[in-house]
Amino acid sequence: MRFPVLILLLSSVYCVDRNNFKKCSDSSFCVRQRNFWPSSPEYIVDVATISNIENVIQFQLIKKSESENRLSFNLTYHNGRTFRLVLDETNPIRPRFRPRIGDSLINEPQPLPLKVQKNESKIVITASAQDKVVIETNPFKISIFSKDSMEMTINDRDLLNFERYLGPQFVNLPRPEETTTTTADTVTLPPENESESSQIPESANPTEPPPTGPVQVDWSESFNGHRDSRPYGPTSIGLDFTFHGFEHVFGIPEHADSFSLRDTNKTDPYRLFNLDVFEYELNNPMALYGSVPLMWAHKANSTVGLFINNPSEAWIDIESSREANNGGLLLNFFSKPKPVPSFVKTRWMFETGVFDIFVILADSPHSGLKSYAALTGVTPLPPLFAISHHQSRWNYRDQQEMKAVNDGYVTHYLPVDTFWLDIEYANGKRYLDWDAVKFPNPDQMVDDLTANGRKLVVIFDPHIKLDHNWPTCSQAKEGGFYVKKPGGKPTTDFDGWCWPGSSYWPDFYRGEVVNWWANLLTDGKFLSSDRMFYVWNDMNEPSVFSGAEVTIPRDTIFGGVWENRDLHNLYGLWVHNATWEGLLRRSNRSERPFVLTRAFFAGSQRTSAVWTGDNFASWEHLQVSL
Repeated sequence: MRFPVLILLLSSVYCVDRNNFKKCSDSSFCVRQRNFWPSSPEYIVDVATISNIENVIQFQLIKKSESENRLSFNLTYHNGRTFRLVLDETNPIRPRFRPRIGDSLINEPQPLPLKVQKNESKIVITASAQDKVVIETNPFKISIFSKDSMEMTINDRDLLNFERYLGPQFVNLPRPEETTTTTADTVTLPPENESESSQIPESANPTEPPPTGPVQVDWSESFNGHRDSRPYGPTSIGLDFTFHGFEHVFGIPEHADSFSLRDTNKTDPYRLFNLDVFEYELNNPMALYGSVPLMWAHKANSTVGLFINNPSEAWIDIESSREANNGGLLLNFFSKPKPVPSFVKTRWMFETGVFDIFVILADSPHSGLKSYAALTGVTPLPPLFAISHHQSRWNYRDQQEMKAVNDGYVTHYLPVDTFWLDIEYANGKRYLDWDAVKFPNPDQMVDDLTANGRKLVVIFDPHIKLDHNWPTCSQAKEGGFYVKKPGGKPTTDFDGWCWPGSSYWPDFYRGEVVNWWANLLTDGKFLSSDRMFYVWNDMNEPSVFSGAEVTIPRDTIFGGVWENRDLHNLYGLWVHNATWEGLLRRSNRSERPFVLTRAFFAGSQRTSAVWTGDNFASWEHLQVSL
């Protein structure tokens, strides 16, 4: 027995450190949403607000307990048998983030004509001879039909839960003589719907009397010693979607799990939050490097896709009829249980943002994917070398070793099309800046590869070494191109720790930053302008060694307005999109670029390939990657 025990111990030593990453129980919004089970329906349609303006069905939803706080609802129908449904706050204290056209969507889908019939209890929307939506007004529920078969219902479990943005909240603390038994260092004030406590900190000087009167509620929370200020309070959203007549659902990458997604009633929900997870575990729902909030269900003659265009952190629960129909060996022995109609119930919970929902109806997975590609774009034909043999390792030490390996392939008549360089080519991890001692003549190195029909790919990570004497760093600093720290100081750049040491991160939300990044690939300083190369974008979740969950803090600021929590899963896509544009410019738009990314979102397929990240070199990891 000693040998198997040794194997088990070794595998536990070298796998991911789960303590670095949140479980649902560590995520306050996941706890709140997962524990939300209303005793009665919460939302109804205000029938007086129903309208059809230019083929956009609009109305407002009223929350019975808070009639003044309403949600806006829009429904449209588009080419590719696609319904779009948008749920947002009405009159929020600040707008909620939505991806821009060109991020995940390639254009704004144009609405097609709709026929509408309505009364006090029901709205019937006919989109085509095949496709129809029925909206029940009290309680609010949506049923989507294809060829008279109900394929999906939305909010049929009444799990719509929309936390509104909050302004500063104040509470009155009692006077000291009114306090009787309080001995804690902080006054804990659990706000409505909050699972964790919000706290009012003690005075910085313990000899001073405690504060009295109105004191602002602190919405902040911490994980592993990292504080998230959460200036707008809890802003999560949740909604349930049920697939009818289906036994399995697929998708919502990236997870090292089974192709058919498993029920989560005994585990954490599936998580979408781009993270740097070294040597990740198999067969669990933890988040990995990329996120695509896209789920598919398929049965004979019918495929349904659910895409929610929201780049904030998400948790997704799944419950299927498979478990109900299994019944258990003992139960099946004594009696045959009555079959339950096939279904898959899902619950989607996002930290913030809006519900921008696309429901794709199709006859087959192929036609469903065509409709999804019409929304988010297609994969261009890659360069021929990109689908051939690549040679890469960590790490080629210098130009002499690169030449020796290249010459070895020539000598032994071995085919190879591409060589890769990892971070050690760079001068002190200053990317696109050669270590001149190790690589004294990079133009000649590329010429040697080109003479044998071979290409060069170099790594270009999005962290910029904090070195104000380095032109790349100083130019971006002077331009104000970096992500900012929170707290009302827009001129304070966020810095954290990564491969170069202390580093900055470009704010790719801004067009001028994308332009600056693209031009770094064209200026002729890295290689002469007549030499072509290609790029590998790693660490673009973004990975921040000093940050909570090895990523950038949620309250850092993009574009002077948005928090990282609003858009986190888009960052990797923005990096590789900007890289793609730079390589196009370098070739005067005459050559197809090749870009490899680790982090991704919906739409990444337009400009980049993806790899498995830092997996194990094991048969099990190979199997799950297929």
